[in-house]
Amino acid sequence: MRTAMLWDELSDNCVHCRLCAHRCVISDGKRGLCQMRENRGGTLYTLVSEQGIIQHVDPVEKKPLYHFYPGSTAYSIATSGCNFRCRWCQNWDISQVVSKKHLQVSESLSPTRAVVAARRAGCRSIAYTYTEPTVFFEYAYETARLAHETGLANIFVTNGYMTADALGAIEPYLDAANVDLKAFRDETYRKYVGGRLQPVLDTLKQMASLGIWLEVTTLVVPGINDDVTELRDAATFIADELGVDTPWHISRFSPAHRMTHVAPTPLATLAKARKIGLQAGLRYVYVGNLPGEENTYCHRCGRPLIRRDAYRVIQNDLQARGSCPDCGQPVAGLWTGAEEVSARVNHLRIAVPTAVGNTSSHSGYRREWVMFDLDQQTKQIIHKSMFLAPPSTSSALPQRLHELDTNVVLTAGLGQRTEQWLAQLGIEVVSGVPPESPEQLVSHYLDGNVPVSSRE
Repeated sequence: MRTAMLWDELSDNCVHCRLCAHRCVISDGKRGLCQMRENRGGTLYTLVSEQGIIQHVDPVEKKPLYHFYPGSTAYSIATSGCNFRCRWCQNWDISQVVSKKHLQVSESLSPTRAVVAARRAGCRSIAYTYTEPTVFFEYAYETARLAHETGLANIFVTNGYMTADALGAIEPYLDAANVDLKAFRDETYRKYVGGRLQPVLDTLKQMASLGIWLEVTTLVVPGINDDVTELRDAATFIADELGVDTPWHISRFSPAHRMTHVAPTPLATLAKARKIGLQAGLRYVYVGNLPGEENTYCHRCGRPLIRRDAYRVIQNDLQARGSCPDCGQPVAGLWTGAEEVSARVNHLRIAVPTAVGNTSSHSGYRREWVMFDLDQQTKQIIHKSMFLAPPSTSSALPQRLHELDTNVVLTAGLGQRTEQWLAQLGIEVVSGVPPESPEQLVSHYLDGNVPVSSRE
């Protein structure tokens, strides 16, 4: 349990939560609608920080994201809880938690451990998914920040019912999102979901304006949201407000939770919905939960570009930077995932203080560091990021560097005890380097001629 983000103090020990569009006012001793945030003595706490219920390596196509590093994997994490009460929820057994005794925890998974696990698994991204990431926002935020430092992408699979404040906070670290547009009628949201439509539309437009890669999913439920006019309205909104390059995933409903009496979506309804999306001008409309309707085609010449079998990419004919090999038409998305995954599995990580010097407590503590990711074979820099060192103690910095999978440290000196810690953790220390830029020092290291006064 930790103090929550995005809330205000009110009188009489009440608090106002600003995380999601419910904007709960919570009395002392009570919880918000999500049941995962509790007011204790006028302070709002999250009950699910680091309380992971799922940690799994998934194809990114499972999110679903078809235009975001296709063929790569996403380290998927979730906690219990949700701020919606969808009657057809597919993950109701982990999302619809209503009391503390039902809180399900597989194991405590810190943000650092999640990032290390993702890197060791060769994943290109971390996905906050299966339940609603807004509910475990603090956990997602800290994990995303650390992931960003190491070059991993971050994905939200979300119902979109977050505030502008929440999206603004996570935006610097959020690379992609799949937003579940559950219906295009406010009455459907109120009756079957427990929310309102407009906040979801606002989130979608804000994500698009911020440049977050965005894909939209609509689960077509017979008799609920499968009306032709409603589907056309949803498709028109996506095309006009988010852009015709926004992929729309139309998913087949399967009986679940409180709607086991409803039959699966007819195939004809899904085909009709896809046609409506294309007629609205959308270039990429996919039918999910139905084999054979998941391929990507060039919207200009119709050539098949990416063939998928369920969640597996079996053929990718896109040219470099994502264009059609026949007509040269660019295809919207991020397409360099396969090469980056290979580089990430066989990488070398070198950490250098931004101002080279002794970082021990006796000679000037350096807070900011640069981390370089290099390809083991070509020795080329594939990514550079900044990170902040922890408080200056002999063990804290080595532990932080170890958690970030560091292989080499270049420094003027760290102090004997700190360097001993690093050696015990298997991290090479090049000590006594001159006051040159981090890039110059890395170049010297790769050439094998770093000028040093001592090397450990």
